[in-house]
Amino acid sequence: MDNPPDVATIVAGMDSDTESHRKLAAFHLQSLLGDADFADAFIQGDGLPVLRRVVLDDNANTLAYALGSLTKLLELNMGWEGVRSDIIARVR
Repeated sequence: MDNPPDVATIVAGMDSDTESHRKLAAFHLQSLLGDADFADAFIQGDGLPVLRRVVLDDNANTLAYALGSLTKLLELNMGWEGVRSDIIARVR
């Protein structure tokens, strides 16, 4: 099995202009955020603004994976600074 992607690879994938890259990165991010150290590195690596953008702009599976990732961050009590009214309106 391949090594899991690092924070920079995940952030770059989620920041891609290609929907399939964003979807794959968001999919991987969901499982990687089970590790609090990775979650902290993701936030420190400026991943939260990119995750917010995916939640606000994408649809279907990509949105579901991104929302799952955001949920995992919030369960770790991280990422609350990224939850603004626009995110709340999107998930309603």
